Amino acid sequence: MAHLITLTNSETNENMLFNLDTVVSIESDGRDSQLKRNGGKSIITTRWGRTMVKDTLAEIRKKSMEQVWPELESLDLSKHPEYESQQDQYYSSSIQRH
Repeated sequence: MAHLITLTNSETNENMLFNLDTVVSIESDGRDSQLKRNGGKSIITTRWGRTMVKDTLAEIRKKSMEQVWPELESLDLSKHPEYESQQDQYYSSSIQRH
């Protein structure tokens, strides 16, 4: 099953679906911030090329977690100290599997 998330293309401002299964890497453009007004964008590299999106790394991470665990949408886990370390463990283990 494909793991799809909706992101916004930074050049066209159009929403697009990304298949997380084809992603090679996601990097900050150097201005990544949880606050959009700071201009944070991300560069997504897939098997076929690169795309810059308006979404920050934190936003992409949240969307991908919601894709895997939909019940997270209604929870505000950011207030729990274990949240970041659990996310890091999840991403480390999923990277090792691929």
